[in-house]
Amino acid sequence: MNKFFISSITMTLLLLGSGFLKKEKNHPAFEDQWSGYVVFTYTMVDKGDVTEGPSRTKWDKSKDATMFIRVTNNKGSADVKERFSNWEQTTVTYLSGPPTIQTKKSHGSGGGSGDVDVWVEMNNETGKYWLKTDGPDYEVQKEDSLIQNSLGTTIIQSGNNYSAQQPGFPVDAPDQPIGNSPNEVKGRYVIMSSRTHYVVVSWDLKKTGKSQMQGTHNPKNQNPNSNPNSNPNQNSGSNSGNNSGQNSGPNQGQQNNFDFVELIVTPENYDAWLPAAGGGKLKVSLEVRGKNGVQSSSRAVSFELALFSTSISGSTSTAASGLPDLRFLPQTNAVLSNQDQLMTMTCADGRTGEFLIDSHHSSASTTLVAMAILADGRRIKGNLLKSGGPTEIPIPKMITQ
Repeated sequence: MNKFFISSITMTLLLLGSGFLKKEKNHPAFEDQWSGYVVFTYTMVDKGDVTEGPSRTKWDKSKDATMFIRVTNNKGSADVKERFSNWEQTTVTYLSGPPTIQTKKSHGSGGGSGDVDVWVEMNNETGKYWLKTDGPDYEVQKEDSLIQNSLGTTIIQSGNNYSAQQPGFPVDAPDQPIGNSPNEVKGRYVIMSSRTHYVVVSWDLKKTGKSQMQGTHNPKNQNPNSNPNSNPNQNSGSNSGNNSGQNSGPNQGQQNNFDFVELIVTPENYDAWLPAAGGGKLKVSLEVRGKNGVQSSSRAVSFELALFSTSISGSTSTAASGLPDLRFLPQTNAVLSNQDQLMTMTCADGRTGEFLIDSHHSSASTTLVAMAILADGRRIKGNLLKSGGPTEIPIPKMITQ
């Protein structure tokens, strides 16, 4: 797990403070049972290039993690998947002699499943509820390598394969508005930090009965220092109460056809398009379809689009400040946030969408990630141009790893 992921989670946890412990002193109604789904997704794309004195460091890091929980009467069945890739190169230049170049690479993937507990604590006095879940631990397989060139000598260390256990992703969403129907809770919130990582939690639960439990309860292993998404009130683009799915229930959200649905992302004239300082626009089309020509009944209710590691004044340095060089353009069916780096767009026909990216610098660069949110709560990551195409889409095309 890279340094950025750890540090960004730490920053988010600091925002939580003692809120979790204070919540335990409330006396919410806890006798209800709920069924439906909860979805947690984490996407990170961190690219940069920084020069400090004789040292230049370039990096390209990415990570995706998803947890999908099917809930029946407060008991959840959770599936977790993770994929990551890290590349970092440091070059030190000397006044005499060849430079020293060190390249580090690592990649891996994994996942797991397990039973989890899901709680909805209703507080009718405040008109708000608190959603909590725990998450199952899971295994990832990692491979690391190191290449170092120094004084004309190349040293290669590779093939370091190992397995590591990762902690699960607990969800902690306090202070959510109850809404018009106390028998149904729907919500969604977003965290995006430093233009490099993007957390989305969404849920759709319906009351399905009464349990025998009374009083305040806490998911196992839950504590304020274990949750990367604990404070929705701090989130840019927060949109609690919006429905990110439909038709929830004990049998909804199943992923039996997960591998047979895909989202294809098609930037117009992708091979030749280049940004322009005067506002060159790139049109991008979206299509949800069945894989390999298979007919699919799955429908999209919305799309979520994010621009990662966008250059500022042509620079990808983390020290750069100002407005991003590439931004989503406003449109009537969409909501923009985070300096126009995030867009949530409704899908009227359940299948297609279209949007524009505007450029403000001739050396602009970014990475586009697109998600289709299906009616059953599943989130499908978009592929560039074809089935199996890249899911992290460089804009413009010449910006590659």
